[in-house]
Amino acid sequence: MKNTYKLILLLLVLLSACTYDTIEPNIVIPDDDQITFTKADGADPALAENQDRITDNVWITRGNGGGQIFNIKLSQVSNKDNRP
Repeated sequence: MKNTYKLILLLLVLLSACTYDTIEPNIVIPDDDQITFTKADGADPALAENQDRITDNVWITRGNGGGQIFNIKLSQVSNKDNRP
């Protein structure tokens, strides 16, 4: 399950980087590091405290309408019908 989250985060980083003219250099996620994200039910995903800001262009959070993971830097709301 932890590897699944790592894979999702890596894919989101790659997809987000491809949408900009500038790709951030030297982004490395070591295999031995654990990445976790938590957000209380109903917490505002627009607040920095409820986001995992990985780079300047990748701010991962979860929506409140079903818990979809999305990059709030690129999309201000989650949309389970339109996802990468």
